[in-house]
Amino acid sequence: MEVDTKTYALHELRTEPQPLRAELYNVGNFEPIPVAKANFTAAVKSNDLSGACICGMIKVFLITNGVPICMSLSDKGCIAALDMYNGRAFVSGKTADLSGFGVKRGKWTKTEIKTSAGKLQLLVDNHIEYETSMPLVTMKVLGLAFEFYGGGAVKSIQLNSGNQVVFKGGLKQ
Repeated sequence: MEVDTKTYALHELRTEPQPLRAELYNVGNFEPIPVAKANFTAAVKSNDLSGACICGMIKVFLITNGVPICMSLSDKGCIAALDMYNGRAFVSGKTADLSGFGVKRGKWTKTEIKTSAGKLQLLVDNHIEYETSMPLVTMKVLGLAFEFYGGGAVKSIQLNSGNQVVFKGGLKQ
């Protein structure tokens, strides 16, 4: 799935002075699964890297019946503007080290949200960049979402409950 500046231009939408935000959702296409058994992967990239879109901000969400789990990515020079949700609370890049979520603009980046042994892990290109304990309340994953500030693309989406594939999709390779 992809949204780019050509799509915006076709609909006479401007990406200046503020970047447009394209949102892609998948809710209701799979049975809800426990967050404690969720393992999620997707490859994402920014494809509008000029003007107000220079940071190439991307957000990847697991939508839950509680606080969402959200990983934010941007150009390495923009990491102070990052924030995320860890299933329990909001985490700001102004007060937490989110430098591992700085990525190369315009390049495919593998994102993963894994749960194991009571821990929630957020991975970027196979490296654990954030780890915390699981939320205290039992939650379920209800859907997936992607936000691209400017334009972007997503492919190789897969959500597992333990070893069972629950959802698979994205751009054709």
